[in-house]
Amino acid sequence: MSVIFPEATQVYGNTSVAVVQDMADMSAPDLSTDILASTTVNVSCFLYSGGVGTSTTNKGEAPRRLCTTSVLQNFGTTTYEVTDLQYTYDPQAALSTDDNKARAALTEGSEVYLILRRGLNAQDTAFAAGQYVDVWHVRLGPQNKTQTGDGEFDEYSVTQTVVAIEPPVEDVQILA
Repeated sequence: MSVIFPEATQVYGNTSVAVVQDMADMSAPDLSTDILASTTVNVSCFLYSGGVGTSTTNKGEAPRRLCTTSVLQNFGTTTYEVTDLQYTYDPQAALSTDDNKARAALTEGSEVYLILRRGLNAQDTAFAAGQYVDVWHVRLGPQNKTQTGDGEFDEYSVTQTVVAIEPPVEDVQILA
C-alpha cells in the first residue's frame, strides 16, 4: 500500500459566511433563490470571528454486566453550537449603509441560515454552483455594541450570541 500525502488547504482568508434570510431546503441550497437572493448578505469581511458551528457528543460508561470483566462506553446527547458572531459596524452610519449591512441582516430574535464555505478565497471567489457548504439554521441573540479591544489598532464591533435551532446540514453542494 502506498502512502498518500494530500495537499492541505489553507484557512487564512479562505472562510466565507453568508446570511440567508429564508431557505426552502437546507440540504439543497439554491444559488439563485437562496445564496444570491436580494436579502442575502455575505458577511465574510465583516466578521472578526464566529459563525463556525461545532458539535459535541457526550460519552459515558455503560453499566457493566455480571458476566463481563470490562466496561464499555456509549454515546449520549449531541449538542450543536455556533460560536458568537463578532463583526464590524459603523456607529455613525445608518443601518441602511453598506458599512452596517451585517448589523441590519442579523436582527435580534430572527431566524436565519448561516452558509459556511471553507477552502476558497473569501474576497475573490463568489459563491457558485457546485461548491460545498455547511448550512446552519440559527436564532440570533442581542446585538451587543462592543469593541475588539482598547488599543490603537482596535475597532468598534458588535458581539452577538447565536444558537442552532436544528442540526446542521454539512458538505452539501450549492445547486445552480
